[in-house]
Amino acid sequence: MAKITAKHFLNTNLKPYLINKEKHYSVYISLVAYRKNTKVKSVVFDEYYNENTFNEIVNSSDEYDINLIENEINTISLITEISVDVLKEFDTAFITSYFKFSSMINIDSSIEYDKYLKDRSLNINDVERIIGKLGKYDKYFSIVESIEKEIDYYNTDLMSKYLGNPGTNKYTIEITFIEKLINQFEKITIFDFFNKTNQTLLLNFIKSNFKEDNHQDFIFEFNKAIFTNSLNRFSNYIQKSKNKYLIEKYKHIFDNSYKK
Repeated sequence: MAKITAKHFLNTNLKPYLINKEKHYSVYISLVAYRKNTKVKSVVFDEYYNENTFNEIVNSSDEYDINLIENEINTISLITEISVDVLKEFDTAFITSYFKFSSMINIDSSIEYDKYLKDRSLNINDVERIIGKLGKYDKYFSIVESIEKEIDYYNTDLMSKYLGNPGTNKYTIEITFIEKLINQFEKITIFDFFNKTNQTLLLNFIKSNFKEDNHQDFIFEFNKAIFTNSLNRFSNYIQKSKNKYLIEKYKHIFDNSYKK
């Protein structure tokens, strides 16, 4: 991949926000890739900062501050890398919009952006379809394990009819490796899933199941599957924004994201 660099900066070119008569500004990320550059508003640092406070954060030796910065840089870099692979170009408007969107949607469930918008959840079959088309990843689909689940069917007439007296019942289901993988990261946003901390957890989880191999190619395809599967929700997100034109520009890509 081409070199991608991202760095936080205090955007003093914008109109300052005065707090106790002192100038405060928004934090942005300077993103440089594929001989282009753009400025993206930080999701993590979403407040206003004066220059001294900002400098203390970016130069901090505190682990919490370091992780905040590294995690967000990893997310924007990964989104950039994947979007270029899918779009076949470095589109700054697309990346900027998707970066913000990624912080609003979970990898495993749908979110209503407002009372009018409803969309489908991530479908495990979609992820398997996108990754599985590449035969060299067959081994990642060969693991199927049986796990025992408990279901509480108190006050559930249908369950009572077939299972007897209300209570807790155990049942066994089969789960694929990909399902197990997604279950490890449920209830987190795409933004958080792409950060450095969770990408490291992802690699370690795969290594624990497949001891000997270079798993980076599979991880990239898995991340791309998460990205691709979110595009129908992303199109709804930008439908009423100034970036609506992206839907028509990448119509073939958005259309493919709907196909099963």
